[in-house]
Amino acid sequence: MQYLLCYFGSEYREALYRLDYLSKTKGFGLLTGSPGRGKTTIVRNWSGSLNPSLFKVVYTSLSTVTVNDFYRNLATALGAQAAYRKTENFHSIQGEIIRLALDKRKTPVIIIDEANYISNAVLNDLRRKGIYEM
Repeated sequence: MQYLLCYFGSEYREALYRLDYLSKTKGFGLLTGSPGRGKTTIVRNWSGSLNPSLFKVVYTSLSTVTVNDFYRNLATALGAQAAYRKTENFHSIQGEIIRLALDKRKTPVIIIDEANYISNAVLNDLRRKGIYEM
């Protein structure tokens, strides 16, 4: 059996505090740091502590794919039916986020690990279309 030794210092606690704040305000966040600083560990520990009755956590590290592949993956992870066309996937994602928020009273938490590799096309598309606007 392997054990992972982690030091939970002030930077770790600060990151958890900020992630908790984001979950309460339903905001957007970006966690940055040098390689090997524990960003993935922090996010995985934090998201694992969220109440599954209140939050729907979607974790992906597929950040080097096309915009449509990204949408397909996100739609499937949210529980929607992935489609062939980008626009249909986008609308499926919006619909699933609205359904989760209004019908199930769950807050979607979408985590994109290694987002530094995500293409500008994906980021621009999300920014331009406002995936979270209801």
